[in-house]
Amino acid sequence: MTEPVALEQLASSARDALARNDVEAAERADAALAALPYLPAGLSVLRVDVARLRRSREAVRDLTHHALMQWFDGAATSAPTTSGHMRGPAQIDRLAERADLVHHLARQVLMAPGSFDQSAQPSFYGLRGGCVLPRADWAPVTPAGLVLARGMAADAREMARVLGGEPTTGNAGLSLDDPIETHGDRRIIVIGGSDNWYHFILDYLPRLLAVAECGLLECGWSVGLGHGKADLFAPVLETLGIGKASILWLAEDRAHFFPRALYISNFNLEAVPHPHALALLRQFLQPKLPAPESGGAKRLFVSRAGIGRRRLLNEAALEAGLAERGFSIIHPEKLSLAEQAALFRDAELVVGVHGSALTNLVWCRDLKAVLELASSPSGISWRNTDPHFSVLARVLGASHRRLRASEKETVTPGDHMSDFTLDPDAVLSKIDALVQEIES
Repeated sequence: MTEPVALEQLASSARDALARNDVEAAERADAALAALPYLPAGLSVLRVDVARLRRSREAVRDLTHHALMQWFDGAATSAPTTSGHMRGPAQIDRLAERADLVHHLARQVLMAPGSFDQSAQPSFYGLRGGCVLPRADWAPVTPAGLVLARGMAADAREMARVLGGEPTTGNAGLSLDDPIETHGDRRIIVIGGSDNWYHFILDYLPRLLAVAECGLLECGWSVGLGHGKADLFAPVLETLGIGKASILWLAEDRAHFFPRALYISNFNLEAVPHPHALALLRQFLQPKLPAPESGGAKRLFVSRAGIGRRRLLNEAALEAGLAERGFSIIHPEKLSLAEQAALFRDAELVVGVHGSALTNLVWCRDLKAVLELASSPSGISWRNTDPHFSVLARVLGASHRRLRASEKETVTPGDHMSDFTLDPDAVLSKIDALVQEIES
């Protein structure tokens, strides 16, 4: 057994070499780590990062597959503890405390404020004899009935409400009442999915991309995806060449029992995107998407006119002024993922109504500024802040401004989904100020 101090010294050497992009030093540290009889899951990702630095996809695949198979080979299968139905009181618990840490996907630990977690390091976790609950954000449930949402759910507070709980008073009152579909033993990584574009792009798609990037599908692993999200996943599966044999489509009206399954914990926390999630989207997926016929526009206005809620009702009054300023008005809901990525690729200034289509900022290569248009505050603290796109813009190195409608300009004050109007001159003046800012 290697002494903890010596092990940390080796790990520190590897981290330093990676930080300097020093391939030779990284390889020396990697050789020392490889010689150890046992490497903790928390440090094994260092060897994967060295393989990435060396641009050795085969090594990334083999190291990750080896870590996962060590858990899979040692995990005993068990039968469901219920007879076709999961029913009873439940409690939300932490994934990291109740499931087996198998392998980290990235070294970076993301720190973020939040009531459920303060940090995240996206990782593979294993659970034996458990279920996955689609209506609880695809959170795993232990045989003892603990819902492992903390570390898994895109919005654990909303998930608690779905399960009949009251988040402000803790976990009391959560209840499980779901039929169970039993699956045979297989090498499965459960992902699920979301039809909200923001959560699909930032929370669920990176999980699928991580499996593909690590080459695990080539090693006999399969992924479990939400059946209702098949249309969202289809173009990505086609782009990556992932065949039907690698996919288990999971019905969303029941829980699913697996003798043993792996889950990928959160990449992102409280609207803060993890660097590895962005790298998977921008560096791994985007170059594989169909190339655009021509370059994207430098200035985009993202419309919600065709969505049916949270619309800028007098958007038409802006069209002439936007055209004069070189903006292209786009309706992302009418476009494929590849078309959206192509449109946003070259955008430097993005103006848009608050909504999940602004998640497409992740595809921008040289974003300078974002102007977000929104209704009056809803009165709920986190929605008053709406940090998602301000944080995303900052992570991408761009400035962010928000122009909110007054209560009088909001059709249903206090409703986060309300339509609203804005003074066209105020919007265009704000745009002019941003143009001056980024051109100065």
